[in-house]
Amino acid sequence: MSHQRFVINNRLVFRPVVRWNIIRRFIIILYLLLAACGSTAPQPTQAPAYVLRVVHGSGSGRYAVGSVVHIWANPYSPGWIFSSWTGDIANLPDVRSMHSVLVMPSRDLMVEATYKEMLVWKVNYEVLDGRDVYYYFPPASKGVIVFFHGSGGDAREWTNLGAERRHFFDDAISEGYAIIAIDSADQINKQWELTLPAESNADFRAVRDILAIFKGRGEIKEALPIYGIGMSRGGQFATLAGYSLPMKALALMVADSVEEMITVSTVPMMWCLAEHDVIIDSEQALANYQQLTKRGVDAGFYVHPPMPIYPLYFVDTNGVDVAGSVQLFRDLKNHGFLDENNFLIQNPRFSGWEKYTMGFSDEIRLDIQDRLFVAYGEHAFYSDCDHRILDFFGAHP
Repeated sequence: MSHQRFVINNRLVFRPVVRWNIIRRFIIILYLLLAACGSTAPQPTQAPAYVLRVVHGSGSGRYAVGSVVHIWANPYSPGWIFSSWTGDIANLPDVRSMHSVLVMPSRDLMVEATYKEMLVWKVNYEVLDGRDVYYYFPPASKGVIVFFHGSGGDAREWTNLGAERRHFFDDAISEGYAIIAIDSADQINKQWELTLPAESNADFRAVRDILAIFKGRGEIKEALPIYGIGMSRGGQFATLAGYSLPMKALALMVADSVEEMITVSTVPMMWCLAEHDVIIDSEQALANYQQLTKRGVDAGFYVHPPMPIYPLYFVDTNGVDVAGSVQLFRDLKNHGFLDENNFLIQNPRFSGWEKYTMGFSDEIRLDIQDRLFVAYGEHAFYSDCDHRILDFFGAHP
């Protein structure tokens, strides 16, 4: 070991020179010895976790404070309908939605899905003015909702196709609304005509005349408000029909308006869009919404974000029981379609999930596709906007 001389208080002393690599080697050895004894340096503290208990639903578990947690009510049986969440609901943004989201607080929570009875309704079918028309009038109607199908669809969509549509119409009927669904004239591409003026539009004339038939039969009272809800291109047509009739309010489901209507219409409009929709230009829809509100017309705007799926997610689909839903969830999970939080990794429009549903009929697979589109935030009718729409309609009697 070498030494270096220093003068301290006029005295000559010697101090050993210790090379840095020797010190570093000593520190490393000391660290390893401490690690072996379990005495490592302090680790960052984890956020405390608390218990969420979901009664009659899914989403129970232990979650860290600040976690975003999705909960779902169990599917309901015919003659019943979801009512609301009860219990520790202060953190729930929408207690009337079967799917809701909360941010986990620093305490345990318990929420319970509750249900209420409703009439078991059955759709009626007629050919009126040359169109297929499906309808239901409850014993006492507070308003009429006219449903306009999307491209490639038809009027029967809301009767026996699509869990998401069924939820909406169950909610609407339970609140006292009558429902009328009419086919477009085009039964090849199944698209609504958007030409103006309205009087030259065959689809508009048919809707006007069919509503007049119901009024003539006394099923639509003169003072009963009429509303429109349209899916995709049906939403565009709704803005034309709603302005020309006129209707009290409109809901555009994954749809935008006919551009000309934005500059002239005074009919309140509610947009319900989807975050990953590859068909609708959400920025243009937002601009139309803003233009409408600047003119003083009441309007609403909601964008549905992606959400995770869970083992019972597909039980609401006609023809899929609990075992089938659980198996489908497992197939999606085991084959890499879901991330660690059970969100879809790829757009189901392109991901190839269909190979795991070959045992189902084409009709059931279409419904499964819709449910996957909803979970991804793609172009599909979704029921999470139900009460936003019905509240919007109710504000315009």
